[in-house]
Amino acid sequence: MVLVDLNEEIEDMQPSPLKLTLTSWRWAITVYNAIGALIFLPSLRCAFLGAEDLLADPGCRIWLDPPWMYKEIFHPGWNPPFLGFLAIVGLLIYVGCFAYFVVIRLGRQGRSATGN
Repeated sequence: MVLVDLNEEIEDMQPSPLKLTLTSWRWAITVYNAIGALIFLPSLRCAFLGAEDLLADPGCRIWLDPPWMYKEIFHPGWNPPFLGFLAIVGLLIYVGCFAYFVVIRLGRQGRSATGN
C-alpha cells in the first residue's frame, strides 16, 4: 500500500509556479478562515441567551430566519417537535456512520488517499 501525504509532496517539490500556487492558496484559505472566525465572535453570545432575549435581539434573530424560512417552504404544516425528532434520528445515523468509518474502516485501511 502506498501512502501519499500531500504536505510532504508539496514540500518535496522543486520551486515552481505550481508549488507557489498551492502554498499561496493554502495560506490564503487559512487567513480567510481566521478572519471569518473573528467576524463570527460577536454572534457567539447568541448561543447563551434565553429564548425571549434571543428573539428580541436583531443580531441573533438574523441567525434564526433562514431555518424558519426553510421550514415554511418545505415543511409548512409540520409539528416542530416531530421535525426535531427527525433531526435527532438523522444525527444518530450520521454519528453511527462516522464512528464506523473512524473505528473500523480507518483502522483497517489506514489514512490513504488512494484507498488501496
